[in-house]
Amino acid sequence: MKPAFRYVFVAILIMLLVLLALSYSGKLEKPQPTPTAIPGEATLHPQATYTARTTQTPLPTYTLYPTYTPYPTATLAPTSTLAPTPSMGTRQRPAAIGEVITVTLSEYSYAVSITQIVVGTEAAQRVAEANRYNDLPGEGEEYLLFYAVVKILSVPGGGKASVTDFDFSLVDGDGRVWNPPSIVDPDPQLTGSGFAGAVVEGWGTHLRQAGEAVNMVFGMNWDGSQGVWFSIPQ
Repeated sequence: MKPAFRYVFVAILIMLLVLLALSYSGKLEKPQPTPTAIPGEATLHPQATYTARTTQTPLPTYTLYPTYTPYPTATLAPTSTLAPTPSMGTRQRPAAIGEVITVTLSEYSYAVSITQIVVGTEAAQRVAEANRYNDLPGEGEEYLLFYAVVKILSVPGGGKASVTDFDFSLVDGDGRVWNPPSIVDPDPQLTGSGFAGAVVEGWGTHLRQAGEAVNMVFGMNWDGSQGVWFSIPQ
């Protein structure tokens, strides 16, 4: 074999060996295709390193306070309106014997009381002694003597006021009003006048059914208004 041909042969042989080696290496390390991103989807990175999520400590659970059911609101009963207590010396609450009642009648002010009561046989005897022309009480009737004390407290314009037994009316158990009978009263008689500060006192006389509880009223108007009421026992 010629030397030139030998060299050529050797070169070809070397090239074949190189190609064979390269071919064998390509089989061992085949290049991976580069993934193509799809529009609208996230690009995957096969070699991306993911960090594990940190485990969170749950918040403590709080125990709720129990819900209290409110007590029902009590409905208060309507407050009853108490009737005002009548003043002493009125028809609803007449004064007793010995009580002093202050009253103003048409701008005239008085302090009035009835201090004594005499009835029955003794009253008839006193009336008879006062004047022999005085009549005896009728069947079933009796005289009622009352001793009244009236102090004049004030008079309009600084004038004087008069007081007599006719200022005292008698109201019987049926509600009828009676004036004093036309007789002469025992002494001292309830009649007089004076300025503020003066006191008029004395005996007055009425007729009533024997043993009947009645009322006497000082200063009553013709229509039954005003006046001071006194309870007279049987």
